[in-house]
Amino acid sequence: MDVNQTSAITALNQDAKKSPQQRDPKEQPAQEEEQPSGDSGSWRELDAVDMDGGFFDAVTPEIQSVINELNMQIEPLRAELERSKAREQQYRELAEHHVFLDIPCRREFLREINHVMKHASQLSTPPAVIVFHVTNADSVRMKAGRDALDRLLAEVVAGISEILQPTDVLGSLGGNDFGTIVLGGDGDTVGRMAAEIRDAIARQGFEWEGQRFEITLEVGLHVLDGDVDAGSWIRAADSDLRSRQSNS
Repeated sequence: MDVNQTSAITALNQDAKKSPQQRDPKEQPAQEEEQPSGDSGSWRELDAVDMDGGFFDAVTPEIQSVINELNMQIEPLRAELERSKAREQQYRELAEHHVFLDIPCRREFLREINHVMKHASQLSTPPAVIVFHVTNADSVRMKAGRDALDRLLAEVVAGISEILQPTDVLGSLGGNDFGTIVLGGDGDTVGRMAAEIRDAIARQGFEWEGQRFEITLEVGLHVLDGDVDAGSWIRAADSDLRSRQSNS
């Protein structure tokens, strides 16, 4: 076609004026480039740690190295925490138990008394306290030594425990004195129990390095009456013990 001719220019102008509807149907419109959504790159699409400490997706070597380093720092702290818990348990046992006898120490025994007093109204009969004093403990100690005294006190605890009921509580009052919380029985019943324990211990005795030793106990008791504290309750039982001793 000769572009210098007027007819050629007219044809070109007519092609340029074609509307979109007149375009070749085989022509496909260019698709717009899909824009990233607003959530692209959000934390939901990144590697994350689940609630159990595991990873949803694999981590990079750099991140794994950091995790390993943190674990190396945490493990000694965890081990020290376990040791601290073990020491705490050990100290608690030392604070609550007698030094070498398998019974509560004085402080723990007083706490047991306070607990019983707090719930005394729920018991069918008033609770009672029996106190025991090993009268010949010092004599055995001077004749046979400290180890013999420890053995004597262990025999006393074993003898008392054989007669007590499962609900009764035996504890140390310090030195050669022991106490028992009795939850069942009236004053007469508790009195008979105290006498039974005293006589059984006396018959029992013990041997040490070929020597035979008696064990003599003085007992006193007091049934809870009124609103008193633990110390007053024990002092009342101790007063009964001294009264019985002076009258014997």
